[in-house]
Amino acid sequence: MPVCLGASLASALLQAAATSEIDGIEAAAELEQGEVVASVPLSLLITQDSALAEDPQLSGLSGTNLMALFLLRQNASGAAYQPYVAKLPRQLDQTHRWSDEELSMLQASDLVAHSRSRKRAVERHHEALPSFVRPSSPEALGWGLGQVWARSHTVDVGSGPEGALAPLLDMFNHALRPNVR
Repeated sequence: MPVCLGASLASALLQAAATSEIDGIEAAAELEQGEVVASVPLSLLITQDSALAEDPQLSGLSGTNLMALFLLRQNASGAAYQPYVAKLPRQLDQTHRWSDEELSMLQASDLVAHSRSRKRAVERHHEALPSFVRPSSPEALGWGLGQVWARSHTVDVGSGPEGALAPLLDMFNHALRPNVR
């Protein structure tokens, strides 16, 4: 299993799944139930604590905002997680980023109200952030929040469950009902 910074991947069992729209990892062979195909040590997870240790200026922010701003600030050259952030998609097809015209196509769906609520929340959060950490636009903050909403997992980090980003593991697409035999 190749190892990079403590993360490992069973490369004989997995392959890159890259298209013009997504980057990901998929099975290259049948997997047996219980087979370990990837491993990421807790030290590589991006948690609120690790984000604050890396960027103390984010102290005092709420969990989701903290994680979103951390990702935005890690896009700088030389930042610890810059290689990971550089692989994240720049365009997110999440409904909080849709125009009113696009949302109107959903007609009577509850998703319209939820999406508009999320969009307003992004704008409110952007305005409420201290100026020294506020991104240049609500759209930039929306990108970071969208990454956190889509990619974070709840993991037990020793002190209890916490939301975390798991570089490498978030490249795996999954089915709610695994088809492992």
